[in-house]
Amino acid sequence: MNSAWIEFLASQGTNVPQTLNEAALTGNLMTDLSNLAVISVSGADAEKFLQGQFTNDVKQLTASKAQRSAWCSAKGRVLSSFYLAKTSEGYSLILPQDAVETLLKRLRMFVLRADVKFSLAEDCALLGVMGEGSAALLQTVLGSEITAQTLSYSSTEEWQVLCTHESPLRYLVYGKVELLKKLWLQAVAQQFIPSASSAWELLDILSGIPQIKPELSDEFIPQMLNWEVLEGMSFKKGCYAGQEIIARTQYLGALKRRLFLVKFASTQLPALGENILVPEDTQSVGKVVNVQLHPAGYALGLAVLQLSHAEATNLKLSDGTAVECLPLPYTVVTQ
Repeated sequence: MNSAWIEFLASQGTNVPQTLNEAALTGNLMTDLSNLAVISVSGADAEKFLQGQFTNDVKQLTASKAQRSAWCSAKGRVLSSFYLAKTSEGYSLILPQDAVETLLKRLRMFVLRADVKFSLAEDCALLGVMGEGSAALLQTVLGSEITAQTLSYSSTEEWQVLCTHESPLRYLVYGKVELLKKLWLQAVAQQFIPSASSAWELLDILSGIPQIKPELSDEFIPQMLNWEVLEGMSFKKGCYAGQEIIARTQYLGALKRRLFLVKFASTQLPALGENILVPEDTQSVGKVVNVQLHPAGYALGLAVLQLSHAEATNLKLSDGTAVECLPLPYTVVTQ
């Protein structure tokens, strides 16, 4: 995390997470995203290298269109999930801050003699902006028209902007700290509600977008996370890490677990990876993947559940907290 950015936020009195009401989740928000990081990838062999590692087709990236992607182990299980964008100098990976060190260490093991370099900018930070006024705000501060379409992407030497969702409209903004300070202050002037990164994570949960953190690395194959439904993978690109197992699961129809939106009857957040149970069985029928507190007074999360128990009405955590499946905002075929 950039110290100058953290000091600026502290000076603004926004270093403590704010309590949001339900209306704020569809209004104009700005969120500090110091929980995320951007890895820059460059070099003459960068495209070839990434194509042989990630689940999505790197060759389909353009200067104006990003993609969701993931890196898997040889067992076909997701080690990390992220956004991937093409820049003038190479590529950008946007992922959880706490996953960076492990991801870089493991990726570098596969570089060998290829011309591929990884770097982290020390003078940049990440900010999220959301709501109907977000595109106009960005255009005012950045001096460039910003597209309001999911996974649309634009960049200059000073900043990168990725539209993650259209409804509600949300943007990830990565750039020099001085620029983000200007953006933050302009957002304040336009009555954007300051919020912590937990609000952004809650919005991802509501959108059914999982974020694999180190606690659950190497736990699920991509389809268990609805990754093909979310267009985070390609079945036409050829070989990549774990591809054989992932393709076999896709074409043989052997998937027994999927990602679901779940509501917990408590304000106590369960741990990532905590087991979900049914009273008549001591074996786990699911695991918590992401979770955050909802303004309505309960914990909301994403969980990978056995399809045979997805419609059960007696799901619970080990402490007895009731767990209820809710509809996802997209369609998943489970047969």
